Amino acid sequence: MKMICMAVMLFITLLSAGAQKNIPASDIKVAMMKATRFMVEKVSNRGGYLWNYSPDFSRCWGGTGS
Repeated sequence: MKMICMAVMLFITLLSAGAQKNIPASDIKVAMMKATRFMVEKVSNRGGYLWNYSPDFSRCWGGTGS
């Protein structure tokens, strides 16, 4: 559920950023790359994403145990 909420928030952010003509596309691309890098390098767990994370990412729940 949290991932769906995050995806919706990201979609809304992209729509609002696109509506503001004064933000260069290159800046939007840099921000999206930074967000993607964070998700892949800091949030993912062995290539996947789990259901729940502690605020400091020290604990996570929802894996398959493999």
